[in-house]
Amino acid sequence: MGYETWVLSGDAEAKVRGVAASAGVPSERALGAHDPEAKAAWIRANAPEQTLLIGDGVNDGLAAQEALCSGTPAVDRPFMAARTDFYFLGAGLSSVTQALRASRLLAHTVRATLWFAVVYNALAVAIAWAGWMRPWLAATLMPASSLTTIALVSFRLRKSKLR
Repeated sequence: MGYETWVLSGDAEAKVRGVAASAGVPSERALGAHDPEAKAAWIRANAPEQTLLIGDGVNDGLAAQEALCSGTPAVDRPFMAARTDFYFLGAGLSSVTQALRASRLLAHTVRATLWFAVVYNALAVAIAWAGWMRPWLAATLMPASSLTTIALVSFRLRKSKLR
């Protein structure tokens, strides 16, 4: 999906490289033998404002605090679930991939909606200011524009390939 993915673990280097290979992560982005402080320091040094951390144990708590966003599949361990931004269920990381796709779609939808609102309101204000719009028309167009925006957003979300 275009994200730079790393595996950062407290496990031995060989094991971490094996996990990374199975996930399609290059071996140079597989870092093992990192204690909790080293994980947190690595995130601080490598764009924490752009980091999504997925951690599954107490040893990921410090790193989760440093990352912009963090999640865990470890809902059975209250320590992580209480300290991350989200948790997910199921095997593997497919839930994270789906959440990232949804966030991209949402960001695009919000930008498109804001542009529509700016253009519509600039046009409506200009027409009203020129005296070409009666109050009853303005009162009718305001909810109509909101309903149109909701319909367009709903249509776009239905057609999305998120499923």
